[in-house]
Amino acid sequence: MSEGLSFLHSGVKMVHGNLCPENIILNKSGAWKIMGFDFSISSNNPSDAELKYTCKEWEPNLPPLCLPNPEYLAPEYILSVSCDSASDMYSLGVIMHAVFNEGKPVIQVNKHDIFKSFSRQLDQLSSMSPAMLSKIPEEAREHVKMLLSVSPTVRPDADQMTKILSISFDPYFFFFHQRVVVYRILPALTSEFVNPDMVPFVLPNVLLIAEECTKEEYVRLILPDLTPVFKQQEPLQVEPISSHIRG
Repeated sequence: MSEGLSFLHSGVKMVHGNLCPENIILNKSGAWKIMGFDFSISSNNPSDAELKYTCKEWEPNLPPLCLPNPEYLAPEYILSVSCDSASDMYSLGVIMHAVFNEGKPVIQVNKHDIFKSFSRQLDQLSSMSPAMLSKIPEEAREHVKMLLSVSPTVRPDADQMTKILSISFDPYFFFFHQRVVVYRILPALTSEFVNPDMVPFVLPNVLLIAEECTKEEYVRLILPDLTPVFKQQEPLQVEPISSHIRG
């Protein structure tokens, strides 16, 4: 999602405007894809270094389907009628919070009194308690806290989040759903087998994935890539590992 937002913000100079679970789909490879651009906003000055966007006022009398999902909107949308790419990053923070909290957004919004709800939201986010983020993995907790900051300038941008998350979660890839591990992470790892110098670093992770796979997945997705590795004699670290597997 961070990669998708990076393209949206930097590539096409656009704010999504309604980033929420209803506008995210998972493809057959387990990749999260952004959809639902009904409320997207293009930059007024796409050629300038500092982009500007025109945000519409919230119209409470419109049917819910004609409005963005308020529980995932950044507070500036409602309270100051303003937005930019950092507003989407706030929405990403709410989604990350919801993923680890049974689908519940960080703050419940009373849709019948939206302005009062957002004022209360601002107070709660300004003095965010540790309990609010307690279910989020420790490696990402501080980053989610920054995404949920009431100040847009504090929130990491999409490029920064892509790098942050790849570093934070790289040693913990079994945290992801097994389908994502098998169909997205595994191919990236096995593609490095063509470089003998990388094998000692990649092979242990591939073997960890193999332990969690079914027999059918192992034979179909892992064994064909492992077989050539068994025949490698260099670097020296490979030989003990492959001998242990054959044993």
